[in-house]
Amino acid sequence: MTATMILAIDGATASGWALGKPGTTPRVGLQRLKKPSEDTWLVADGAARFVRDICFMDDTRPDLIAIEALMPNFNSGDDRERHIQRSAASMLVPPLIMGAVRGIAACYGIQVVQVYPATWRKHYLGRSNFGSRDETKRQTIARGVMLGYLPAGCKDDNMADAAGIFSWAECVYGRTVQPLHLFDEGRLRHG
Repeated sequence: MTATMILAIDGATASGWALGKPGTTPRVGLQRLKKPSEDTWLVADGAARFVRDICFMDDTRPDLIAIEALMPNFNSGDDRERHIQRSAASMLVPPLIMGAVRGIAACYGIQVVQVYPATWRKHYLGRSNFGSRDETKRQTIARGVMLGYLPAGCKDDNMADAAGIFSWAECVYGRTVQPLHLFDEGRLRHG
């Protein structure tokens, strides 16, 4: 399948999204799926409404939705070493978003693909990890700004992740080739 319109989603309570045709600069934004005071379960309603509103209009309806894959809730060895304790909400939100997106996509006959962070980052950044979470996020934002997907000064890693997912999806499913930026590459990794 070759996609003609792609919606990329970095699913979280504040979800980054990128929408566009392969080979073009996508529209990128941030969608809050629930208010901080609202119940966690409402994130599914917010995700469903957001995707439904995009799919409702013919000119924005994607034929492919690429979404960051669900990670295991308990990566026991790694979590224990880094002293990470996960909240119930952090374990519930990603599957709720995935279910809502898949449900709305099914109503419109839209294909949904999942991509692991390491996969799209390897494509987008040249490697999947820059040593720390913060540095990896910084590099993702810098790449999005360099490619013109994000405005200069952008600090939102959710939007940056969505741009990276879009880039991966347009190359894999849109059959486009990402432009090569030789001289900015050094600034990206060392700047």
